[in-house]
Order: sequence, then structure tokens, then C-alpha cells
Amino acid sequence: MRGAIFIFVLVLSFSKVNAQGFEKERAEIDSIISQFSQCISNKDSVSFLRLFTPNSFQWIGVVKNKTNQVVQEHVKSKTNNYFFNDYAVFYKFLGDKGKQEEIFENIIVTNDDVIGSVSFDYQYWNNGKITNWGKEYWTLVKMNGTWKIVNVVFSIAE
Repeated sequence: MRGAIFIFVLVLSFSKVNAQGFEKERAEIDSIISQFSQCISNKDSVSFLRLFTPNSFQWIGVVKNKTNQVVQEHVKSKTNNYFFNDYAVFYKFLGDKGKQEEIFENIIVTNDDVIGSVSFDYQYWNNGKITNWGKEYWTLVKMNGTWKIVNVVFSIAE
């Protein structure tokens, strides 16, 4: 009986340690989400570029079917329903625009101590008007003690 109680207490203590570790990781990832949003609003390119892994990044946007259908009708020619680039090109796109803001809702974070993912609904605003919205997914890794975004995949509706 003592052995069973000892094992139970040991397992419980490991669970508490893991839960505390994941809470710390969650807080760090929440900070990345906040920094991402602030960098867009403040047009802080230096801090923005530090959020990402070097040389391993893809930024992929896929236009939702209904939006793509409207685009195809206006363009009068077939175009791709997706685009991809890297975070630096995305940031240059922001620099030429007016006041920018990305709003995140329904945020879900999963992680262990070195990899994580974030998913959320987003709305993108330009000069006080919503320009597009959809779902967004990030993959993250913890490199040398710091969380970095590896890639971003998102849907686009207008």
C-alpha cells in the first residue's frame, strides 16, 4: 500500500511540475502573440523580424473559395488562390500602408517545452476598416531559450 501511495504522489508531483512548465511556456507564447500585434501597430520592424526563425520561414496565404470566386470574376483570368513569401516581404508590405492592426480571437496554444502551435481567428484592419479576416496558424520552436515563429499559414476572406 505504501508503494502505491508513493507512486501516486510521485506521478502527481511530476504532473504539477509539467503543468507549471507548460504555464510558463504558454505565457511566453502569449507574449509572442502580443509582440506580433504590437509590431504591426507600431511598425516596429526590428522587433518584428526578431520573432521569426532565420532562413526557415514560409508565410502562406490561401484565399477562401467564395472570395477567390469574386476575384476571378473581376480579374477575368485565372489566378492562384494562394501566395507565399517570407516574413520580411510581409513586413515591407505593411510599411507602405496607413494604420495597421491585426486582432486575434479564439486563440488556442499547444506546446511542450520546445515546440508549439498557435491557432486563432484574425481580423486585419487598415486605417480603421477591416480589409480581410480568416483563420491563422503558427508553428513555433524554442531556440536557445527563446520562442520563434517558424511559419504562418492563414486563410483570407474579404
